[in-house]
Amino acid sequence: MIGFFKIMMCYRLAVRKDRNTFWLAWLLITVGVSSPAYSEPFIPPQDEHVLERVVRGTRFNQGALLKTAKLEEAIALAREYIELSRHSGDPRFNGRAEALLAPWSEQRPVPSVVLLLRATVRQHRHDFDAALEDLERVIAMEPRNAQALLTHATINQVVGDYTAARSSCLRLHGIASDLTTVACPWRNANYLLNTET
Repeated sequence: MIGFFKIMMCYRLAVRKDRNTFWLAWLLITVGVSSPAYSEPFIPPQDEHVLERVVRGTRFNQGALLKTAKLEEAIALAREYIELSRHSGDPRFNGRAEALLAPWSEQRPVPSVVLLLRATVRQHRHDFDAALEDLERVIAMEPRNAQALLTHATINQVVGDYTAARSSCLRLHGIASDLTTVACPWRNANYLLNTET
């Protein structure tokens, strides 16, 4: 039955296109249907077997940085790790960013940029309460910090506090770009309309 289906699909494609398309379709269908859908789990032959090589992904030496870091260097590397986590989907990079920020999280007062980056890491971990707490501290120190206000609005929308999200969006007026200022409350209102149905 599957063979007949393959032949019919390839014939239809060949009639519509050309001979090369026919053979390409035949190859794709054959490989797709004949490949196993399930496979056995991989069990390493020895304990020393390397399962994965983790790419550093950065131009910095984190070990040396943790020992002698300046705030600016740690911030730059933490931002790089957060971006790597966003692009790769690998949460380990967020853990590295958090480890870099830890020494400055103990300072009093905690620098606002550290709080903002820590809030971003916490948001990615879905620790929304802690992220909102950090963002509120940033906003108290820097009421015109557009990134803090936008992240605050986003998290409040996610947790369902639409009033707080709208308030943060409205505070962006005159701080952020016009597009951001318009899109933030619109997105919030659009989300509300879609959830009420």
